Amino acid sequence: MHYDNRRPRRRRRGGNNARIILILAVVLAAEVIALCVILPRLNDRQSAPQPTAMVFDRSLATLPPVTEAPVITALPTQAPALETAYVTQPPAVQQAEADAVNATFPPVVEAAPQQASAGGASLTYLPVFEQAETQEKVIAVTVDDCFQVNNLKKIVGYAENAGAKLTLFPIGKNLSKDGMQDIFRHAVFDLGFEVENHTFNHARVFRMPQQEMAREIWDQSQAVSRLLGVNYEQHFFRMMGGDGDTDQRVHNYIDQLGFKGIAHWAVSGSDSDLKKIRSSLAPGKVYLFHTTDGDTDKLKSFIPYAVEQGYRLVTMNELFGYPDNATSELTEQAMPEPRPFEYDWRTIVKGEYTWVTVKLQDALRAQGLLKIDGESTGFYGKQTVQAVTDFQRAHGLPATGEADRATQEAILGGVIDLG
Repeated sequence: MHYDNRRPRRRRRGGNNARIILILAVVLAAEVIALCVILPRLNDRQSAPQPTAMVFDRSLATLPPVTEAPVITALPTQAPALETAYVTQPPAVQQAEADAVNATFPPVVEAAPQQASAGGASLTYLPVFEQAETQEKVIAVTVDDCFQVNNLKKIVGYAENAGAKLTLFPIGKNLSKDGMQDIFRHAVFDLGFEVENHTFNHARVFRMPQQEMAREIWDQSQAVSRLLGVNYEQHFFRMMGGDGDTDQRVHNYIDQLGFKGIAHWAVSGSDSDLKKIRSSLAPGKVYLFHTTDGDTDKLKSFIPYAVEQGYRLVTMNELFGYPDNATSELTEQAMPEPRPFEYDWRTIVKGEYTWVTVKLQDALRAQGLLKIDGESTGFYGKQTVQAVTDFQRAHGLPATGEADRATQEAILGGVIDLG
C-alpha cells in the first residue's frame, strides 16, 4: 500500500475570509457614498415647491376669496362748487336709451358726416341752472326785463336795505332809458349785483336764423358794457320765457362767448302769490321776478322775509360757485361769427323749442302734413307730434311721434340747415 508522504493540504480559510471582508468593505463604502449623494437630493426635493393638482371643489368655502378689480365710473362734467342734480342738461345719454328701446326696429343707415352735421368741433351742451344742492341758507333772486325804471330802482333799494344781492337780466334795449345808468352802476359797483344776458329785443332766439340769434345775444352784452363803462364779462344767458334751452346753436354760441350756462329758475315769483313764494323758501333755489308793479310789491315783502329766516340772497355766480364777472377797459368789439359745430342727432320730443323743429315744421308743411298759421313756431307741440307720427307711418318708420335721427334725416333729406 502506497502512502503518499505529502501531508494533506489544508483549506485556506484565512484567505477566503479576507476576500469576503474586502468585498463587504467595498459594498459598505459604496452604500455610504450612495447615501451621501442621494440624501441631499432628497432634501432638495422636499424643500422645493411641489405641484398642486387642480381640484374643482363645489364648496365655495374651500376657495380663497376673490378680489375684484375696482369699477371706475366716469364722472359727469359739472360746473364748480354747488352745481348739482337740479342742474339739468340736454340729455346726450337719453339718445342711447332711446336706441335701446327701438332695437326691435330695422337698423337706421346713418348719413355721411358731411350730411349729418354742419362740420366743425363737437357740440358742448352747457348746464341749465335751476337750483343748487346745498344745505346752506342761500338763494338767488333774479329780476328780468327791467321795463319799469322806477320799479327797478325800488327793488334795488329793498335789496340794499336788507344787505341782499340780486342778479339782473335786463333786455338790452331797455338799458337806454333815462336813469338806467345810475341804477346799474350803483347796483354793480357799490352793491355787488350781477348783470346777465336776456337778449337785446326780448327775442325767441331758438327760431331765428343763426346770425340774428348771435346778434341778439352779442348786442345785449355790448349794451351792458357801454352802460357800465367797462367791458363786462357775462356768465349766464336766460331765454325769453325759459323756452329753447335745448337749442344746439344757442349752446354753441354762448359757450363760444365764455358763458357758463343757461339760467332757468326753481320758483317763478311772477306766477305765484306771496304766500306761495314764502312757503317755497328753501336752500339753493333760484327765484324769477320782473319789474312789474305786482312783482315789486312781492319783493318788498319777500326780500326782508327771507333775510329774517336766516337766508342770504346771493348772485348766480356765488350760488353756483363761479367767480364774479370780470371787467376790463371798455373797447369796441366786433361780433364773433358763430363757429361751426358738429350737429347732435338727438331725439326731439314734445315740449321742446328748437331751430331744428322750425326746419321740420317747414318741411312737414310743404308736404301738407302740418297746418300752422303764420311762420313755423319751433315749438314741438301736439300738432307737430301728430304730423311727425303721420310721416313715420307713411315711410315705414316707428310711429312714435318723436323726431329721432332716422325721422329727422327722412324729413330733411339728411341735411341739417342750422340757419
